[in-house]
Parts: sequence; structure tokens; C-alpha cells
Amino acid sequence: MLLSGLAVEVAGDEVIARHGYTDRHITSDPKDHKKKWAKPQAFLPLFSETDGWVFSVSRTTALKDAEAIQRNGLGIGKASKRSYKGSAQLLAQQIREVGMKVSEGDALHRLDVVSHEAADGTTPYHAHITGFQPLPEGANIKEFFKEASADLAKRAKEHDFILCDLPEQDGEMHA
Repeated sequence: MLLSGLAVEVAGDEVIARHGYTDRHITSDPKDHKKKWAKPQAFLPLFSETDGWVFSVSRTTALKDAEAIQRNGLGIGKASKRSYKGSAQLLAQQIREVGMKVSEGDALHRLDVVSHEAADGTTPYHAHITGFQPLPEGANIKEFFKEASADLAKRAKEHDFILCDLPEQDGEMHA
């Protein structure tokens, strides 16, 4: 058990939130601008010396409703001085169904969701999406991870996008 009270293993039916902090990661329906979803760019991994190619998400099991998910995003944004815009949601199992091949004939590597909470309790509900293949030298990040990020964005579109609509409180940053 983690300090947050969550199990170490991320269950397939857990709802995972990818918080968005830039308008470049969010788009809207041309017919209904209130309907939003995450663009594939929101699901591009970043390189970490310790973890390889990953991106951060929140496990929402303990975050009971859209407001709690927004507050989690606000808190993370406040800590890093980013303006929280909203959150795309996926099931952990949907993430684990996404695969990556470097080239024809290569084995398919599936993405995964793994808990990644700090031992001191400062990052409750935090997890990483892992399983991205190493970026070949000279390769363009958007092109190399294009299929996986597009697949994740498509799967996230099946769920409600939680748009930030909380009023600013105590200096919290928001969209």
C-alpha cells in the first residue's frame, strides 16, 4: 500500500487522468466549443534520466468526482507554476492496449501505467505511463511517438474531458 492509500499495482479498471496545462494540448469540437478533448501532443512522453520515456498521470480512484480531479490538477499546476486547463481520462486497461513498434518485424511493446508516488508522500496519486521505446538518434519525437500518442488521444476521447471550471482560491492557478 502506498502513502496515498492506493495499491502499488494500478488496476485495469482505474480511471487515469492526464492533466493539461497548455492550450496546445486541448482542442474543441468546431460545432460545440464547450466540448473539449486532448490532442495527441498531450500524450507525448518526455525523457527522464531515471525512468526513460514516460509521462505523468494521476490515479483518480481516491478522487471521487470531477471537482476532486480538477483540484488535483490545480495542485500540481500550482507546484510547478503551470496553469491547469483540464484533464483527459482513460482506463488503465486502455493504456495497456496501446503498443509500439520501432520497425517492421520488431516485437510489439505495450504501454503500461505504474505508480510513481514519492516515498515522502509529496506526490499522492501520481503514476507514469511507461513502455515507450527509446527514441532513435536523429528521430523526430512527434513522428516517432505519433501512433502511440494518437491512439491514446483517441481512447481518451471515449471519456469525458474535465474542463477546469473552478474559481481561483488562495492563489491557485487555473485556466
